[in-house]
Amino acid sequence: MNTKIISVCLVFVMLFASFSLNSFATDGAAYSITVDGTAFKSDESKSGNGWSYDDGTLTLDNYSGSSIFSAGDLTLIAKNSVAIKGTSSDVYSTDSCGLVVTGTLILDVSGDMIIVGANNNGARGGEAIVASKAMLKSSYSAKLGLCGGLGAPAIKANELVLETKDATIKGGVGSSAIYFSTDFTVKGSTNAVIQAGSEDTYAITYLSGASYSFDEEEQIVEFYDGSSKIVIVAINNFIPGDCNSDGKVDTKDAVLLAQFLAKWSVTINELASDCRRDGIVDTKDAVLLAQFLAKWNVTLG
Repeated sequence: MNTKIISVCLVFVMLFASFSLNSFATDGAAYSITVDGTAFKSDESKSGNGWSYDDGTLTLDNYSGSSIFSAGDLTLIAKNSVAIKGTSSDVYSTDSCGLVVTGTLILDVSGDMIIVGANNNGARGGEAIVASKAMLKSSYSAKLGLCGGLGAPAIKANELVLETKDATIKGGVGSSAIYFSTDFTVKGSTNAVIQAGSEDTYAITYLSGASYSFDEEEQIVEFYDGSSKIVIVAINNFIPGDCNSDGKVDTKDAVLLAQFLAKWSVTINELASDCRRDGIVDTKDAVLLAQFLAKWNVTLG
């Protein structure tokens, strides 16, 4: 048998084994968090150079380091000067991003903060922020700058709430600045510049059926494309689970996704491959897709 086919089959076996074990996980159990290479559990208290964590809250104070990952909800307080940058590599991963939270991210900025996704070597770059739900807030004296890597938006989230006093949000080359799949809300007296990267047309892209709203007249939110022309939004239509973008969901998509997760040199539609709509393409998406194809009572997207 072809060795590539064998490896793909092994990936599926491991995915189902992982699902079986995770199915018995206890709700509310501690989840993993990584800050600048230091890994720990959410029920621990931990600290490092420019950061400290306790009881669900990560405080960054004059922090300058690599990516931050949380496998659950995270409240992040940024003080003074903070800089987070994803790590470049040959493939896209969560390390390529600045800040990844698979649950709800609450970001409260009181100083100057910059988050930058990495420009990977020959691969799509990382986002500045990836989260299931992202709530971004900054004070009047604070400046927030977010920038995606090559081909990546600055923010990718299912739901986004923006309440910033001075924010610049820019997509990487060839990408919009923001992608959301359900809701985008601008609250309070927000002041923000949202700009697509060069070679892209739209400041914001979103899934068909999603909504966005502004709740106060004094908000100043400027939208620009890569050529500094004022633009607003674009609808990004795709079929959840259609990893190869051929217009249908079948076993070819499952095989392609397994190859991607096994680090093969393949290209997928990452928005469609995020079957769980948690902002990250991982083994959980492959398990859900396999269940869907096996006629389990599950829903993609």
